[in-house]
Amino acid sequence: MKRVSILATAMVTGMFLASCGGGEAPKTVEPEAEMSAEDLLDEGTSAPAEAAVDAANSSVEWNGTMVGMYTHTGTVNISEGVVSMENDVLSGGSFTVDLSTIAPTDDNFSEDGTKEKLVGHLSSPDFFDIATYPTAQFVITNVDIEGATITGDLTIKGVTNSETLTDVVLSKETATATGKLVFNRQTYGLSYQMTMKDMVIGDDVELNVTIKLAM
Repeated sequence: MKRVSILATAMVTGMFLASCGGGEAPKTVEPEAEMSAEDLLDEGTSAPAEAAVDAANSSVEWNGTMVGMYTHTGTVNISEGVVSMENDVLSGGSFTVDLSTIAPTDDNFSEDGTKEKLVGHLSSPDFFDIATYPTAQFVITNVDIEGATITGDLTIKGVTNSETLTDVVLSKETATATGKLVFNRQTYGLSYQMTMKDMVIGDDVELNVTIKLAM
């Protein structure tokens, strides 16, 4: 398995691995060695080990609201990710989102509105400015197994803030995990320069994340 760079969405997977580790005696591996998803799920590790995220089968679904009007929904692809385990506990990880893959999935548009126009707005300097900032990233900083949350540093448009993934659901059988992250777009400078237009857009953006480990 080749080493993979990391971004903001392995938070979910980390939670999954930390809470689903097997009860077998720890297995010693060489420092910095990479392991398969089965190894991380079924065997403890006494030295840091990494597993890659299966980007093709991982996803982020987003939704944002036009106040009092309708909600836009869509998807954006995870391009790469990795999780780290040490002593049978999540020790780090991250995932990266390719903002050029933003794709609306709803049909809530005005007469002169189209999916292409929405993507154009979201890609512009007013919002994600993907020409300058083509990716977003999440890096794990803390895992609360009992609270089913993972906290990490989310970076969008060069701005980094601590955000928390909640409502984490884990599946050892499929090596997947899901969770929800809600962030305030204003915190990252995602806003129209025209105040009246910006006022009709809800500040909260919801991300529903699905992470699958490479088996």
